Amino acid sequence: MDWTQFKNPKTHQRGANRRIMIVAGMFVVGFVGVSIKLWWVQRIEASTLAQTAAELRRVEEPIPSLRGSVYDRDGELLAQSRTLHEVYADKYHLQDPKVIAEPLAIHLGLKKSQMVREMPGPEMTERYLRFLAETLSPVAGISQQEVLNLLSPGGKTAPLLARELEKEVARVWQELIKTHHLKGIKMRCYTKRFFPAHERALNVLGLVNVNGQGVEGVEELMNETLVGKDGVEITEKDVLREDVLPGGVNIRQEPRHGSHVVLTLDMDTQQFTDDVMLEAKAKYNATKAIALIIEPGTGSLIAMTGVPKRQPHAEVPGAFESRNMAVTDIYEPGSTMKIMTVAAALEAGAITSKSTLFLNSGYYYDKEHKFELTDHHPMEWAPIMDIMKHSSNIGAFKIAQKLGKERFYTALHQFGLGQKTDLHLPREAKGLLKPGDTWKGPTLSRIAMGYQVSVTPLQLIMAVGAIANQGHLMKPRLIDRTISADGLTETVTPISKVRDVCSPRVASIVTEMLEAVVNDGTGDQAAIPDVRVAGKTGTAKLYDPKAPGTLKYREGHYIVSFVGFAPVENPQLACLIILEDPKVDDQSLLYGGKLAAPIFSKVMTTALKYHQAASTRRPKITVVHEGGAR
Repeated sequence: MDWTQFKNPKTHQRGANRRIMIVAGMFVVGFVGVSIKLWWVQRIEASTLAQTAAELRRVEEPIPSLRGSVYDRDGELLAQSRTLHEVYADKYHLQDPKVIAEPLAIHLGLKKSQMVREMPGPEMTERYLRFLAETLSPVAGISQQEVLNLLSPGGKTAPLLARELEKEVARVWQELIKTHHLKGIKMRCYTKRFFPAHERALNVLGLVNVNGQGVEGVEELMNETLVGKDGVEITEKDVLREDVLPGGVNIRQEPRHGSHVVLTLDMDTQQFTDDVMLEAKAKYNATKAIALIIEPGTGSLIAMTGVPKRQPHAEVPGAFESRNMAVTDIYEPGSTMKIMTVAAALEAGAITSKSTLFLNSGYYYDKEHKFELTDHHPMEWAPIMDIMKHSSNIGAFKIAQKLGKERFYTALHQFGLGQKTDLHLPREAKGLLKPGDTWKGPTLSRIAMGYQVSVTPLQLIMAVGAIANQGHLMKPRLIDRTISADGLTETVTPISKVRDVCSPRVASIVTEMLEAVVNDGTGDQAAIPDVRVAGKTGTAKLYDPKAPGTLKYREGHYIVSFVGFAPVENPQLACLIILEDPKVDDQSLLYGGKLAAPIFSKVMTTALKYHQAASTRRPKITVVHEGGAR
């Protein structure tokens, strides 16, 4: 039975109208909601969305700054940063048909729309990679198959096709990419540090790490001066970040390059000294060979040599490091300490140049503290001149006795021992000089002749340089001046005196004694023809903390040295030569006067010639950063 025949027509109409009203209401609500949303987007969120869109289009690319260069005193380039380029593939884009369709269509001579309709994506990718291999192989200098291997899926996501490209070669790549409308092949620039001096000043210069920061040596010491500030280029690009949008933002902030540094080193002298010390280390199979040359009057360092250039790392087993042993390593100076012993006693009035001392015929035994001293050249009564000339251990002790512990300690401290110099090179050691009130037993005698006190080579050469400089201890200078990035402004490092360690009169007396050491004493092999030379030999047993016994000295192993300056009438250069643990068949040769003194003579003969020539030519250094960064 059809029950609808019993429905009221009016009721049925009201239901239909209700449904129509509901549907209409829903449309109205939806329309109002959409309108509100459009109003919200256009009025309230418009600026935010516009900013978001702009940020998506905005591409910031750094423009690397160039680190300042380093030169020697005559303008020889020792370190320089250069702008290089590399070419890499963006594999993500290489697999995207939307990206590669246009260049492939141009290459095939087809319309892009036609090619997209007729060619499947995998085929498009395969043909584009073959096209790239054919195009890039000649300029990359590798086979087409090698290019395909680099570009194919898998492996690195951004493989390098070429690196360390100079500007001219980079332009060839840029033109190739532009001419063939290549997509997915990109270029970027970076800076790299070069060291034209190679091994000659390796330990002095230091290195630059991957973050562009100096590590060790001058690179670390002068990092704030050398480092620049990167620039930036801001552009608006398409959604693929490939092409710059016409009329878009284009802002370029140029980089600020670093300032340049000129050293006091003379690379001709450095090279010669390096060669001599390399030869000496090999000849005597020494564990170390160190040489330092300074200008006594200015404190300027002319050469700093340490062999081997790379040494085992003390804290990392199996690793090697390049440290400047002239400032990082300490040693017991042996008889070269007698220079300070005699100078301190003369300055304090404990002795005079006319004093004579009884030297016990070459053997002395201290009953109170139970230690003995011997001399290689036995003497009875001897003047101070002969004590220095023949390097008497007994004489040095008796001079120190007259001076006393406290005055002796104070004098050595004044000479710069037991404290870092003002050079401030990384990892500089301060040596070891215990306060005088802690000296017990034989300590006074040991320090007087260069034991139980440790110095760096730099400390010792600066102390002896003070004697050559009429008693004025100078601040060591390695940085001669800095030059602004544009080369227009120079800032010279001032020549500075630290303090007076003795009077000019005492310095003159000690110099006379040191000249006698060379003319008629233990340092006769340090003589230079037609040049007045003053100097002192040093021989010390090699301290080894791992050796058995309480004294921890290795029997038959020595550090031999010679320190001196020339010419005596007007000292131009002072030089220190050190050989650690040299080996010779004849043990009677293991003395500073036998091994180190001849090396001193050889080095100083040439160094003086170079220095005299250099003093007549101090060219103005023209510094220009190598090219732009892009």
